[in-house]
Amino acid sequence: MSQLVFNSFQKQLISLNQKKPSSLVLPEGDDPRVLAAASLLLQQNCLETLILLGSLDKLQQVSADAGITLDFSDSRLKIGDRDVPELTKLSQACCRDYLKRRGKPVSEDAVLKWASHPANQAASLLYHDRCKAALAGCVFTTADVIRGALQGVGLREGNRTISGSFAMVREERGDDRRYMFADCGVVIEPSVEQLVDIAFETVQTFRQLFPDLEPKVAFLSFSTKGSAKHHSADKMVEATKAFQEKHPDIKADGEMQFDAAIVPAVGERKSPGSPVAGQANCFIFPNLDAGNLVYKVTQRLAGFDAYGPILQGTKKPYSDLSRGASAEDIFISSLITMLRAQ
Repeated sequence: MSQLVFNSFQKQLISLNQKKPSSLVLPEGDDPRVLAAASLLLQQNCLETLILLGSLDKLQQVSADAGITLDFSDSRLKIGDRDVPELTKLSQACCRDYLKRRGKPVSEDAVLKWASHPANQAASLLYHDRCKAALAGCVFTTADVIRGALQGVGLREGNRTISGSFAMVREERGDDRRYMFADCGVVIEPSVEQLVDIAFETVQTFRQLFPDLEPKVAFLSFSTKGSAKHHSADKMVEATKAFQEKHPDIKADGEMQFDAAIVPAVGERKSPGSPVAGQANCFIFPNLDAGNLVYKVTQRLAGFDAYGPILQGTKKPYSDLSRGASAEDIFISSLITMLRAQ
């Protein structure tokens, strides 16, 4: 891990977190990939506090077996059973508060079950302001992570949708490209209202990751400005209008095809006068089929690095990982998640 070579985007993430270090909880602490990522986060001085859930003995054994150098005496490193003895109590209190807010009966059996899951324990630490960000998913399912985020953290005020975006980055011979794709991981058939939420949350993520760039949102379709008629295209037209009315300060346009959104000559021809056509950098897809397929095609055929899924829409950042994530993936996702907490 110490011999990794970082690209300029990754270096920027490291630098931004070094300048303003935050706190992070990783609930899958006894996975060797998580421990390797934790070691790198501490080596790079990227955080103020790192909480690893699990027992100290187990974490030390896994670390030793995997040949990972991790200083368990580092004052920035907190271990669940050693440094957060009140974790069970905090998790149970978080669950009770959630049930009361939803008007549901508080069953102690349900509370005990919920509070025993590390993904929910991580959410409870966010809820009680014991840390600023959380990241999980290399062991737990996406459903586990989303459930913990929804029930333990809750949705950001004004937002009703959790979505999953990807930062798409390509650095090649000075031709640096930075895009956001959404929703690529959560909402299968988003409504007009959900598309507006997804677009706004994606703009916020874009601003956090690419502070030097102006977000320009394209609501994508197989149609550009009425070139085809279908309820799917109509949905994107309605979403565009609703977004423009709600967020007039953000450049956005649609419905439009991908080539009209990204190629200046095509954009000028298909959507003349558009503030977005030909120069979009935040792409909002009509459904999960389109978003998930396109980000993977872009990654595998166009040579882009895909960073995500970045879960959006909660009060505090609690992001997801692929269960195939490497230690480097977890390190970079940790940086992105903490940066969003700033």
